Amino acid sequence: MPRKNILINLLWLFPAAIIVVLLGFTQKQQNSIALQEINIDLEGHAAAFITKGEILKVINDKQNITTGMSIKDINTDMCEKIIESNPYVAQAEVFSTIDGILKVRISPRNPLLRVVNDRGEHFYIDEAGYTMPVSLHYSAKVLVANGNIKAQNNSTRATKLKTNLQIADSTAMLNQLYSLAADLKKSSFWNAQIEQIYVNEKNEIELIPRVGEHSILIGDISFLNEKLEKLFVFYKEGLNKTGWNKYKQINLKYKDQVVCKLK
Repeated sequence: MPRKNILINLLWLFPAAIIVVLLGFTQKQQNSIALQEINIDLEGHAAAFITKGEILKVINDKQNITTGMSIKDINTDMCEKIIESNPYVAQAEVFSTIDGILKVRISPRNPLLRVVNDRGEHFYIDEAGYTMPVSLHYSAKVLVANGNIKAQNNSTRATKLKTNLQIADSTAMLNQLYSLAADLKKSSFWNAQIEQIYVNEKNEIELIPRVGEHSILIGDISFLNEKLEKLFVFYKEGLNKTGWNKYKQINLKYKDQVVCKLK
């Protein structure tokens, strides 16, 4: 091999060798770093559901993490799994810095609907379709569903809803309520207008509006967009003229019809 080529190869290898040495030095330096403090960042409204003290306690109880210990002895993956077992936590990120700080970033679950079943038990369904228990610290201002709802939330952890709306058990109604609440929230008008969802004794869904003394019977969530469009037109062309307190119930179950019951 010509000397020129050898020289060029050596010039390429020299920086690579320096990088390897530096990486080894950095790794050795990180392994010798002692934990100075734990920094917990509760994003969004996470602080409303959980406290920094609760997070510190759970990772200390499970991992026995104390200041002064070596950073390399902290299992950050395990810390994330422990924190994410909390029903109010959607995601946790745990990592250490070169100055000895253990960073904990927590993204919360966002409640979409508060469910009150026929036993008077309360739980939430979050925006991702997980059931979660109510909190002792905080009551989220979200849509409420109550009435003839059989489903229960017996788990202390967040549990994913089944996705099949046709399943023949009590979870099927929860899926309908979740889908309905998600669709209502997408519309600024309906999100502001509807304050409650009620399941009657026939397992039919009714909406309770903020304005007006009527209920809105939709039956189930099939053709929901068409039903809400009919209702919007009726509000605009009907109730604005006759008055918002004339009817006891507005029935949207029938195709191309709006059937009203007088008080």
